[in-house]
Amino acid sequence: MGVLMRTEGPAVVVTMDWPDKRNAVGPAEAGEIGDALAAAVDEAQAGVVLTGNGGFCAGGDLEQFLELSATKTAQDLRDSVYTNVHAALRAIERSPVPVVAAVDGAAIGLGFDYAVMCDMCFVGPGGWLMQGWAMAGLVHGAAGSWFLEHHAPGAAWKLIAEQTRLDGPAAAAIGLAETADGSALDAALARIAKLATLPRAVLEGYTTLQRRMRFPSEEYRAACVDLQAGFICSPEFRANAEQILAARKR
Repeated sequence: MGVLMRTEGPAVVVTMDWPDKRNAVGPAEAGEIGDALAAAVDEAQAGVVLTGNGGFCAGGDLEQFLELSATKTAQDLRDSVYTNVHAALRAIERSPVPVVAAVDGAAIGLGFDYAVMCDMCFVGPGGWLMQGWAMAGLVHGAAGSWFLEHHAPGAAWKLIAEQTRLDGPAAAAIGLAETADGSALDAALARIAKLATLPRAVLEGYTTLQRRMRFPSEEYRAACVDLQAGFICSPEFRANAEQILAARKR
C-alpha cells in the first residue's frame, strides 16, 4: 500500500493507493508521492501519469493535519509542507518529459493542486475538481493558486467563494483540463503514446519551454508555505477541521 509504479509502454504510471480514505494524504504520504514521481520521471520514455486508486486525491488528511495543528509549531509545519507537500512540485518541475494527471474521481484541495500542477490533466466521466482549501480555512499550500491563474485567469475568486464542483466539461470550459470520454487514465496514456513518436530531444525541448512559462518562483512557493503553516496552527483551522470531520461522520 502507498504509492504504486508501473510501466505502460512509453509511460510510467504513478498511482496513489490509499483507497480507504480516497487518497487523502498527510505530510508523510505527500512525501511518498513526491519520491515516486521523482523516480518515475527518471525512468519514463515519453511521459508520466499521476492517478489514484478509488479516486484521484480527496485532499489533505484532515485528521493528520488537525493533530499536527495541536502538536507542532508553525516552523515545524513550514519544514514539513516544504519538504513533503512540495516534493511533487519539485519532481514535476525537473521532469524532462510531460507529467499528466488522470482524474477518475475527486480531486479536492491538495488533490486539486496535484491535478493542476501537472503539464496536462484529463478528467473522466466520474472525475471532478474542487478548490477545497478555503472550506477548511486554508490556502493552496502546494501553489495550486498559481497554476489555477495560469490555466484559468480570473477564475480563482469564483471557485474560492462558491467551491464549485467542476466535472470534465466544466473544467475544460475554463481551461483547467481536458474531458476524457472513457477513463482519464486511458486518455492520458493515449496522449503520451502520441508524444512518444516525437524525437526525445524535441519532446524535452517543449517540456522545458512550457515549464518556464507556468511554474511559480521560489518566492511565491515560500509565501504559500508560510501562509499555510500559520493557518494550520490557528484555532480557526482546528474548528473548521473538527466541523468538517464531524459532518462526514453523520
